Amino acid sequence: MKRIILDLNPFKTEDKALEYIWLEMDIDESFGQSLSGLYDALAAMTENTCVGVFCPPQDETGAYEYGWKVKRVFWDAQADNEHLCVIYGDLEENYAE
Repeated sequence: MKRIILDLNPFKTEDKALEYIWLEMDIDESFGQSLSGLYDALAAMTENTCVGVFCPPQDETGAYEYGWKVKRVFWDAQADNEHLCVIYGDLEENYAE
């Protein structure tokens, strides 16, 4: 099983966060660096992969809201792909919905 830790805390812009995710997860550039491209890449994974996602705390920069969008993409992709397991930094988020 492939294991990946994504710490989005240092990133204050969407572009930098996506660039980091693409690099850490070794996502093919053909998916396009966007949230929809991220979903497509996650949904297409065939190797069993566990991803730990740690996002910024709520603050005035907007990074928290973007982190929520990223987590939402992972939640949706995990529901659609049996090869993907996601663990979130806040324990209660692991049991949401």
